[in-house]
Amino acid sequence: MSTYPKTPAPWSIGSNGASVKVTDADGKAVCMLTPRKGAWNGDLIAAAPDLLDILRDVREAWLEDRFFDVDGILTGDVCRDVIAKATGETL
Repeated sequence: MSTYPKTPAPWSIGSNGASVKVTDADGKAVCMLTPRKGAWNGDLIAAAPDLLDILRDVREAWLEDRFFDVDGILTGDVCRDVIAKATGETL
């Protein structure tokens, strides 16, 4: 199994109005962004570790031919929360 991401999760974003900085769990910069036509993409980048974890869980379940349930690895709430983080939605 891969050891990515190498920078510790969770990642978060902060903005000074002119740029956005994505930081890791230690507060170190993962990347700096400038806007492109009003879109920052920082939310999606900050959600990358969470998205990778979910993909790993889905792959494992697929290979083991099992379904997710309330007590399982992945629930609708987990998916909803990660999608909201990736899209910048507030729940």
